[in-house]
Amino acid sequence: MKITKLAAVLFSKIADFDEILQTDNNRALKLLAIYENLLESILPDHNGECIDKTGEEYLVIFTSAVHAVQFAMHLELAVTTYNKGVSDKKEQFAICIGIHLGEIWQDEGHVYGNGVNITARIMQIAQPGQILVSEDIERQVANKLDIVFSRYEQKQLKNIDRVPVIYKLGSAIEL
Repeated sequence: MKITKLAAVLFSKIADFDEILQTDNNRALKLLAIYENLLESILPDHNGECIDKTGEEYLVIFTSAVHAVQFAMHLELAVTTYNKGVSDKKEQFAICIGIHLGEIWQDEGHVYGNGVNITARIMQIAQPGQILVSEDIERQVANKLDIVFSRYEQKQLKNIDRVPVIYKLGSAIEL
């Protein structure tokens, strides 16, 4: 049965994963395992549901925009903390995160809809270490969390007719 609902949708991926995979398969698999472990250890604290994982990309939905942003910040912090504890630069990695508030259709563990597509496109334009959010997310969390957002360069997103306003999370750590 299909359920239609409003959700905070988050896509996250390891930056430049395809390049890492092409040059060093063992390193890529090791980083993927570390990333998955970090993500899955943080997720329960934020009431999120991991809907899908494809390679290095994770699709997570939340019933709250605040929970989605807090999860993204904690995941970025976990990756940064991990990187600080590893002296070999080859063992370090960065992530890219996109978050959007939109209508989704959920059916037996799968989600569909424009909300999912927009979120995926936002993640794709994020640079390593960046958390990018749509205007809808920024509006929901602006007065609830002590976070600074800065407007991100307007970009046409692939297969999205309307150019969304996108914000960069000011406290995201640049690697």
